[in-house]
Amino acid sequence: MRMYRKFGQGVAILCCVAMFILAIAYCFSHGFSGTDEETGEITMTSGNAMKGIDVSEWQGSQIDWAQVKAAGIEFVMIRVGYRGYESGSLNVDTYAQQNYEGASSAGLKIGAYFYSQAINVREAEDEAAFVLDIIKDWQLDMPVVFDWEYVGADARTGSATARTVTDCAKAFCN
Repeated sequence: MRMYRKFGQGVAILCCVAMFILAIAYCFSHGFSGTDEETGEITMTSGNAMKGIDVSEWQGSQIDWAQVKAAGIEFVMIRVGYRGYESGSLNVDTYAQQNYEGASSAGLKIGAYFYSQAINVREAEDEAAFVLDIIKDWQLDMPVVFDWEYVGADARTGSATARTVTDCAKAFCN
C-alpha cells in the first residue's frame, strides 16, 4: 500500500491502468495504427474516430482557427477554467470565450472541460455551477468533461482518496 500512496491512490492507479489497457485493446481491434512521436497524433485506419484537440490559455491568444480546421481537426475541447493547486480558488481560463468564438466561427464541434482539484463533493458541485454559468450561452456539440488530476503529495489533491475522486466526479456530472 505504501507504493500506491506514493503515486496517488492504489485504486485510482489500478482503474487508470485498466482503462488504459481497455483503450489500447479497443484501438487495436478498431483500426489503431499508432502514435506519431513528434506530434502526438493518434492514427486510426478504420472506425468512426474524430480528430480533435484541447485548448487552454497555455496555447495563447493567437490560435489560427482556419488553419486548425484546414489541418483536419473536427472538434475542440475548450478548458473553461481550473481550481488553484494551493489556494483552491476557482479561475476562468483567460481565453475560454475567445477560444469558443474562434472554434465556433471555424465550424468546429465544441466541448468544454474543467481542470478540477476538488477535494470534496461540495467543491465539485461548485465547479459544475461555475462551468454552467460560463457556458450558459455556448452551443456545444461535445460533452462537458470533469478533468481531475493528481498534482502531488504537497498539493491540495495529495490527501484525496479514490473514493473522494469518484464522489467528486459523480457530483460534478450530476
